[in-house]
Amino acid sequence: MTGRDRILVRAGPGRAGPARMGVLLGLLLAVVAVGCSGEREGVTVPPYGRGNPVQVAGRAPRPVDPIASVAVIGDSITVGAEADLDASLRALGLQQVSIAAADGRRMTVPGDVGSGLELIDLLVAAGAPDLWVVTLGTNDIGQYADAVEYAMAINDVLVRLPTDAPLVWVNTWVEFEPDQSQELDQTLAASLRVRGQATVADWAAAASPGGLLRDGVHPTPGGQARFVEVVTDAVSAWMG
Repeated sequence: MTGRDRILVRAGPGRAGPARMGVLLGLLLAVVAVGCSGEREGVTVPPYGRGNPVQVAGRAPRPVDPIASVAVIGDSITVGAEADLDASLRALGLQQVSIAAADGRRMTVPGDVGSGLELIDLLVAAGAPDLWVVTLGTNDIGQYADAVEYAMAINDVLVRLPTDAPLVWVNTWVEFEPDQSQELDQTLAASLRVRGQATVADWAAAASPGGLLRDGVHPTPGGQARFVEVVTDAVSAWMG
């Protein structure tokens, strides 16, 4: 899950002070709800952004403004599918598609290729897109002790995005780390439920039955085509 540097960005990570802490509190409550299956239905978490409930499957909530541009921030899985993903997204009628993918990229840890945080800062400074697609997390599987630490990393990404920006986040699947993959994916879903105005593109559901990954992590050619389909479908749902 490492490789050559495709895009290197240097920007200060920053922190959001009291606002970040408020969001983090709500997010951690959501993580607790995930861990307490008997109480999930009765737990209410405070809204973030517009407060729309996350849609893990099915039609996405329609944004107020039309979507003409999309930015994709990804790791090596996106690198392998980049050309086909670009073509597929443009076929939806998007006027601008920006894909920033690098082997080994993590959500918040810079490494040699710049983290997701740094890419968000760069794109916001250049003019934020109408829709964000985040395909990060694979390189973070097994790097954190528990769901709370996963939630903190995910939250650091969420608070850097414009508050009301529509968001698609592609979840993760690593064949030899099924428990860790599931823990991250459940935490991600809970985190997006708190944020609202967000959907999960369910790559885990597509990849977990087997046959789409060549090394347990990276898609085969057929897996790349399926990955592109999963992402494109999630973006298309926002466009109506």
